Amino acid sequence: MTVDKIHFWVSIKELQFLLKIIFIFQYINSSPMFKKLFSGTPLSTKGITSFMRMVIGIFMIYHGWEVFDREPIATYTGWLVDCNFPSPEIFAYLGVSCFLYHDS
Repeated sequence: MTVDKIHFWVSIKELQFLLKIIFIFQYINSSPMFKKLFSGTPLSTKGITSFMRMVIGIFMIYHGWEVFDREPIATYTGWLVDCNFPSPEIFAYLGVSCFLYHDS
């Protein structure tokens, strides 16, 4: 095999890949589902809205519970001790709970 034949073989592979990509785009453009998905008309807004609210709610719960870890609570408790609050640990948990209620 010479170098020219190898180079020609690689060019045919690249051409085949490009033809596959073109075929996929033609299929996507002819598919009614993709036409509706990428059109300007809205899809069923009730289903999408409720799905997005659930996803965002899960993320908010996940990141909201992080403030109940020992390290942030210890920081809040130390700050409340410096401010001479009575029962600083209870007030730290109450403050974090109010913060979570405020975000929702």
